[in-house]
Amino acid sequence: MNLGGIDETFGPGARFGSGDDWDLEVRALLKGWDIFETDRLSITHHGFRTFADGRVHADRDWIALGAVAAKPVRARHPLLVLMAVYVLIVDALLPIAKDVAHFRKPRGVRRVIAFCRGFVRGLATPVDRTTLTYKR
Repeated sequence: MNLGGIDETFGPGARFGSGDDWDLEVRALLKGWDIFETDRLSITHHGFRTFADGRVHADRDWIALGAVAAKPVRARHPLLVLMAVYVLIVDALLPIAKDVAHFRKPRGVRRVIAFCRGFVRGLATPVDRTTLTYKR
């Protein structure tokens, strides 16, 4: 079985500036492949990011995650709507709910907005159903 290569709409400089690793993982799972995650690998990034740079980086990642979640839905894999809902609820909405429950100012609203923007942009992008890559 062929995975279809890298989806060139994901990654640095692409339409969705991140998410290439998430995209490959989802497509591998859809093809019935096994994936392996480990905490035994680390990467050291040298340099400094300002708080504002961090926001831009996080927005880019959440937009890409929304697009990754939208692609299988767009390709008519409706069961994967659950993946999008899970990521949105557990990773984006639940932290906000916890803040509200502890009477703290809710953090992470930008995540929800960015995820939804990426999901909508992903739904609007045609998909090659055989390779599960976005068409240009």
